[in-house]
Amino acid sequence: MKTTIHEEDDKVHVQYSEDVQDVLDYAHDKRVQEGEFEKMGEFKQVMRVPQSVMLDIKIKYGWDFMQKDHWPMVMKILKGPEYAKFRTTNRVI
Repeated sequence: MKTTIHEEDDKVHVQYSEDVQDVLDYAHDKRVQEGEFEKMGEFKQVMRVPQSVMLDIKIKYGWDFMQKDHWPMVMKILKGPEYAKFRTTNRVI
């Protein structure tokens, strides 16, 4: 994740950016291969979300993914259509 800081009009602006294309490609490949290598009783990964996206949720919605009691709302947000591209499954989560 890249962090850029600059000052403007006596304010400090912090910008976070990250190339998430590899994560999007991984999630897409997992959705395509779904069911090919599954065994009964194993945990199933349902999403792969980059740190910058989690930080964006914290800034945009105010829900901190690092606080256990905030996780129900973070998960509700991640289940929305805006973040569907990070899912590694075609099943309902």
